[in-house]
Amino acid sequence: QRDKGNLMVMDDVQRIRSLRSAGKFIVFFSYQWLAWHLRGPNEVQRQRMLLALDQISAKAGVAFEDLFVWLDILSVPQEHEGIKVLA
Repeated sequence: QRDKGNLMVMDDVQRIRSLRSAGKFIVFFSYQWLAWHLRGPNEVQRQRMLLALDQISAKAGVAFEDLFVWLDILSVPQEHEGIKVLA
């Protein structure tokens, strides 16, 4: 079983619809890797994501526990044309 701990795998649209039907919200985050040899997000990025989740929770009137994060872990640096080409 893959759905253990803090990771939930959504293999198809029906699983996403079921989550939404249960009153849950999905928040998409994408972040820039700052180095090829370091996993991210770094602490600053992580803190900003947590702050954004707090703000979304408050503004939308949704319990923090009902927010699910879809984290894009394969982002391409957007500022450097050469690296974008390599990806």
